[in-house]
Amino acid sequence: MSEQEYFTSKVEFTEKQKELMITEIGEILAKLQKNGVIDYSKTHEVHLLYKDDAKIQFERTELLEVKRFISLFKTTSRALVYLMDNPHSLTEHQNVVRTDRIMGAISIPQTMKLQTKGNDGVVCVEIKKNMNTPANRLLCNTLLAASIFCDRYMLSEGKLFSEPEKQLDKSTMNDIKEIRLLLSQLLSTKFTREILQQTVNSIEEIDKDLDSLKNLAIQNRLPTSFLSLIQFFQRWKYFLWVASTKNRTSSEIDEFLKHLLGYHFFELNDESRLYESWICFKILEGIAENFDRIMFERRSRNGILFKDKKGRISVVYQRRFKTGWKPKTNDELEDKPDITVELDGKVMLVIDAKNSPCKGYTYRRDMSEYLNISDGKKGILIHSSWADNKIIPEPVTRGEKKILWTCFVPGEEIENKRIIKSIISEVKL
Repeated sequence: MSEQEYFTSKVEFTEKQKELMITEIGEILAKLQKNGVIDYSKTHEVHLLYKDDAKIQFERTELLEVKRFISLFKTTSRALVYLMDNPHSLTEHQNVVRTDRIMGAISIPQTMKLQTKGNDGVVCVEIKKNMNTPANRLLCNTLLAASIFCDRYMLSEGKLFSEPEKQLDKSTMNDIKEIRLLLSQLLSTKFTREILQQTVNSIEEIDKDLDSLKNLAIQNRLPTSFLSLIQFFQRWKYFLWVASTKNRTSSEIDEFLKHLLGYHFFELNDESRLYESWICFKILEGIAENFDRIMFERRSRNGILFKDKKGRISVVYQRRFKTGWKPKTNDELEDKPDITVELDGKVMLVIDAKNSPCKGYTYRRDMSEYLNISDGKKGILIHSSWADNKIIPEPVTRGEKKILWTCFVPGEEIENKRIIKSIISEVKL
């Protein structure tokens, strides 16, 4: 098989593949584990990742907040519509004095007591449905909060409040508009208006309603259809961010945004950047789960760095390495492989994600240079699609150094899990 060094043909991802990569990045942030807020997304209780227990932690960006809201709403919208068509109700028995007709059962003791006082009425025990329940209040308040969230961006024509000079892309704005249209329809019903008129709109009251629903769920007294409402509200409320831009100066916010992973990871117009970001997240997730470590984002001038608490394992996004080459008029040139995995300060893996078919020994010279300047022993080139014959090049070695090729295709879940497991196995604690 011949060596092809600069194979530049890019893969055009389908809309489904792009949505999958975006969604999986969000899902990794919402990964379930055994500590945190109770979540009832299953028939038995599981635990929703809480921000202080997150396996992967980074600072909050407004753009990520918007993307997370859209992802959550899209996966829950059908359930919310169903709940509006099938609201929760409580059956109540009320004693009503009737003088015209009998409705329901007659309360003999209450009627006799009434008649001893000279009243000719009859006390009827009538059954009524009370729609003003914690479940319905939480449902309507969630819809109202979601509509207010959408209105912020529709009224500002997509401008980011944290960075007014930037706007949401067209696709994201279309999602916001579609969600708002559905919410307008749901909020215009008589049922919703009546519930909201009887509701005290405060965080404290909403938390009380949420606690009531969780207690009912624990006692198996809540219709299973409302579990999705609890899940949506909790996932939206308990964001997985560890820092915010609140109360910071504009220059601090600007610096934060330039540094944040989300600032890089949701440049949707650049599919190659999205792909390499998705690969980075999948490797972060694999390391966090395999070694049961929380990976913290650390400030670094040498790339975007994640480290475990003990400082043993590091994953760096676009780490900068000095090449030794220096023009007369500029600083020394740098190379930036997409991902490096380090153990105790030593580079274990150098990974480069390529949005191109895996065909021949492509990018071998680039990876060879990365291994030389990083003193790494193993390099992995990950491609976004297979070549026509689906043949992956054999690994190549030179002394202790080794370069491998593989394909990581959005949507091929089983194969991708196997590849991640194989990559993580190269890190020996």
